Amino acid sequence: MSEREVHTDIYDYLNPEKKDDSMDKKKRNNFAFTDFKKNKKAFKNKKDLDHSIFHTTNLHQVNFEKSNLEDSQFFNADLLTTNLKGANLKNSTIKWGTVDGANFEGADLEGVTFEGVHGLDRANFKGTVFEGKPGYGENYTGMSLYDEVAEKRKAFLKQRRLEKKAALEGTAKGVTKRHRHKRSNKKRKHRVTKRR
Repeated sequence: MSEREVHTDIYDYLNPEKKDDSMDKKKRNNFAFTDFKKNKKAFKNKKDLDHSIFHTTNLHQVNFEKSNLEDSQFFNADLLTTNLKGANLKNSTIKWGTVDGANFEGADLEGVTFEGVHGLDRANFKGTVFEGKPGYGENYTGMSLYDEVAEKRKAFLKQRRLEKKAALEGTAKGVTKRHRHKRSNKKRKHRVTKRR
């Protein structure tokens, strides 16, 4: 297996039956350019994720709860609403990514560096060394801004559908008041011409 090979199948590296313990951790835990949307629970309570590399990795809503991620690198990684509650991130680097809506509650963030990271004010830093620091967790809502906008849009469209349905139910046989008005005007004009 070459050093430059990009790993795409998470189960090759997290399945104890397949994993080769002699393999260098930096090679084994290289999750660069990978999308984990379908494997959101695969990382929960994992003890062998230290020295991992998450380069341009989609970790949206992935569960890292109580996992060991010590000395890991997150470069341009998507950590939208990612669960890192109680995780060990000691001496890790998070650079040029987003942590909007991420949950770091009770995580070990000693020695962690954030550089060019978006959404630090919207992440949960309760019980960490960053708790109470300006710019960290001040606007945490439990959701990312992206998810909040999506929820508002969904609610708006639902309301519009209900209003449209109510308007149709309020008129006989689905004929709107506007169409009724047009019909009544045509009848009036027809009667006027007959009188002449």
